[in-house]
Amino acid sequence: MGLIPTFLQRAGVAWKTTAETLGTFQQNGFGDGVPEGESSPFLSYVNSAIAYVNLSTTFGNTESANYLQNQILGMVDASANDLCPSKDESVINGYKTIYRATAEKLLLSGVGHLEVLLWATGTSATEEQNLVIQVALQHPLSQGRVYINSSDPFDDPVIDPQYFSHFADLVSLREGIKLVRRIGQSLPLSEVLTEEVSPGPDVTADGAIEAFLLNAVETEFHPGNTLAMLPRDEGGVVDAKLKVYGLGNVRVVDASVFPISFAAHASPSLPSAIFCLLTRFFSFKHQFTSSLNRHRTSFAMTGDRDRLGRGLIARTMTTTQATTLRVLHTLFNLLA
Repeated sequence: MGLIPTFLQRAGVAWKTTAETLGTFQQNGFGDGVPEGESSPFLSYVNSAIAYVNLSTTFGNTESANYLQNQILGMVDASANDLCPSKDESVINGYKTIYRATAEKLLLSGVGHLEVLLWATGTSATEEQNLVIQVALQHPLSQGRVYINSSDPFDDPVIDPQYFSHFADLVSLREGIKLVRRIGQSLPLSEVLTEEVSPGPDVTADGAIEAFLLNAVETEFHPGNTLAMLPRDEGGVVDAKLKVYGLGNVRVVDASVFPISFAAHASPSLPSAIFCLLTRFFSFKHQFTSSLNRHRTSFAMTGDRDRLGRGLIARTMTTTQATTLRVLHTLFNLLA
């Protein structure tokens, strides 16, 4: 579905801690030469603990998960009318297709609905060290909007992520906050966590947690899904051979073609998924090799700032992702 991006959303619970954090490692000399607030490759492992939990685990029971799924499915038409930014029938059909697939195939499956991330923060400038357990929504039903900002194709677009435009996202993260509290109150973490700093021990009612989330949620990045591989009559932008509908020889080989966001960390899982796309792309190579000799194929690599090679624009990336894209660019050159 063109230009309706998905942005993952995250928030968390923070405690004071007696455990070692980035800050204490830096105090002990492991971070020598590293700017304040940043971590060396070694220190990055302090923040490497992640897990994925499905909706039933998030709620702690299947009944509540089933109830939420039924609510979501009962609102397909209303959500399409209120939240889909286009009135084009094909785009609305695509919105409903993705919406139903998310609700019917993913919500009650074993696939992770939330990502749980351990974030041992704190700096060497203070003796107070915090440990945060974050929770990030992997399959949001709130979808953002992207608008052209000017006639200059290299100007940044206007992006409206529309967080919490669908009620289920707020419910999911609210229950996620409750889940990470249970984790923090369980052994062995409870032995090293002391006072809850945020949102605070008094923020326990559903409404209070939701109010906290509305002011605390931030992006987990992973923007994607703007050029969905769907049938054209469902608002699709590319076909199963990665070709843009209506254009002769333009293909898209990046994370924008996935109709649904992955329950996976961006590095290395997302680059691995892009490699799978590249494999699919190579499987079509023999079908248009002669065309490549006559025309220059355009590869649309969506993103923000840094342009890496011909037709390649890289979104905000980790070093691993940047390396992956450079490898992709080298492989593309083999076809030129």
